[in-house]
Amino acid sequence: MTSPATPTGVTAVVERLLFALVNAQLHGPVHPRVREACADVATRVAEHCAPHGTRAVLLGVAGDQIVVDGRPVLGASLFAKRLLQRIESRGAGGVELDASVTADDVVGLVDVLARRVTTPDLVAAAHELAQRGVRGIKLVPPYAGGADAEASAGSGGAAGDGAAGDDASVGPGTEGERAVVALHQSTVDLLQGLTIAACQGRELDVAPVSAIVDRMVASLERDAGFLHALAHYPEYDFFTFGHSIRVGLIAIDVVRRSTDDPALVHRVGCAGLLHDVGKSLVRWDVLHKRGPLDADEKREMQRHSVLGAGILLANKTSDPLAVAAAYGHHCDMCGGGYPRTCGEYEQGLVTRLVKICDVYEALTAVRPYKPSMTPARAFRTMLGMKGHFDEELLAHFIRSVGVYPAGTRVRLDDGSVGRVVHQTEDLRRPVVDVLEVDGGPVAGEDRRRVDLSVAPVDGPSVVVRALDLAPVGTATPAGA
Repeated sequence: MTSPATPTGVTAVVERLLFALVNAQLHGPVHPRVREACADVATRVAEHCAPHGTRAVLLGVAGDQIVVDGRPVLGASLFAKRLLQRIESRGAGGVELDASVTADDVVGLVDVLARRVTTPDLVAAAHELAQRGVRGIKLVPPYAGGADAEASAGSGGAAGDGAAGDDASVGPGTEGERAVVALHQSTVDLLQGLTIAACQGRELDVAPVSAIVDRMVASLERDAGFLHALAHYPEYDFFTFGHSIRVGLIAIDVVRRSTDDPALVHRVGCAGLLHDVGKSLVRWDVLHKRGPLDADEKREMQRHSVLGAGILLANKTSDPLAVAAAYGHHCDMCGGGYPRTCGEYEQGLVTRLVKICDVYEALTAVRPYKPSMTPARAFRTMLGMKGHFDEELLAHFIRSVGVYPAGTRVRLDDGSVGRVVHQTEDLRRPVVDVLEVDGGPVAGEDRRRVDLSVAPVDGPSVVVRALDLAPVGTATPAGA
C-alpha cells in the first residue's frame, strides 16, 4: 500500500509552473489561481536553494526532458510537454529562477510563455520579460551540442534533481523507453488541450485522440510493462489526466487479449481515454477538494458524466461508444448510480468495461486523501460490490489484469527485482523483465524476460515474493 505524496524539490517547481501556464491559457495571467501557483513557485525555489547554498534553479530543456545539472528528471518531465514546447518556442534552452524570485516575476514569465509566437527569438523574449519588470528569472540559450546533449540527457543511469538529492529519477535508458515517455507526454498534452477547448466552449477536435490510441496499442504490444509503469509514476495530477490515461491503457490491455478485432480495441481505447472529459467543466474547488464532498458538491461532481456526453455529442465525429461510456460509467447494473434516467437504461459492453477500469484505477491509485490499495485488495473490494458490475466481465477483468498487473515492480524470491510484462494462466506467476540482480541495475540490452509460470530446465522455480514499491526509474530502496 502506497501512502499519498506531494511533489517536492524541482519536481514541485515544474508542476506548479506548468499549472500556472495551463491556467493562464484558460483564464489569463491575472486569474487568482495563476497568481497563487506563481507565488508557490517562488516559495518552492527559495526552499530548494536554501539548504544547498545555491543561488538559482536552472530548468534545462533537452529534447523531451527537464534537465537539472545535466541529468534528466523523469517525474518532472512526464506532464511538462506544454511547458517544454513553450520554452523552446521562445528560442530558449531553459529557465533560470533566482533564489530571490518573486511571485510577480513568475507571473511575468508565465504571461510571456502563454503567448503564442511564430518565430523563436530569445532576445525578444528577454525583452518581454524586462518590460514586465521581471528580475529574478532569465531564459537561457539552448544547450551547446544539440542532439548530443539530448542523447546524454536520455542516456539512463542514476539521475535526479541535481545536487538536491530529492525526487530521484532517471531518464529512460533505451530508444523504446524514450518513445514511451514521448507517448505519455503527447497524451497528457492532448488532454490538456481538450480541457482548455472545453473550458473555453470550443468544439473538441477528437481526431488526435484516435492517433494517440493507435500509438498506445502499438506501445502495449512492444512493452506493456514499461508503459503501465510509467503511467503510474507521477503522484501529482492536477487535471486528473493520469487517471484517464491509466483507465484507457487498462481498457485497451484487457480488450486486446479478448478479441482479434483491432477496430474494437481502438474504440475501447478512445472511450477509456475520454470517459472523464466532462470533469473539465466541473467546478475546480469541487474537483480537487481533498476531503469528503457535501451533498451539493456531490451533485456538482456527478454532473461530469452528463457534461462529458454533451461535449462529445457536440462533435459529429465522436464515436457513440465513447459518448455512451462518458455518460454511463457511473451507472450500476442494478439501476443505481448516476445519472438517473427516466426509463430503462442498459449499459453496453464497452461502458461496463470502462466502469470496471475506472473503479479499479481509483482504488489502486494514490490520491491526496487516501493511500492506494494493492490489486488483490481492490479485486476483493470490487467483488463485494454486488450489483455494481457485470460479474462475468469483472471475473474476466481480474484474470486479465492479474494479482501483479503489467508495469508492477516485483521482488522475486531469488533476490532479483523485475517488472511485470503480462499475465499467464497462473495469476501469481506473470512474465517479468528482470531489472535488478544482486542489488544492481541491469542495462536495458542485457535484461532477460522470464515466464514465471514455466518451470526452469535446471534449478528451482522462481516466484514473486512481494511487491516492490519503488517507482519506475529508481533504484530499489535499501532493505526493501
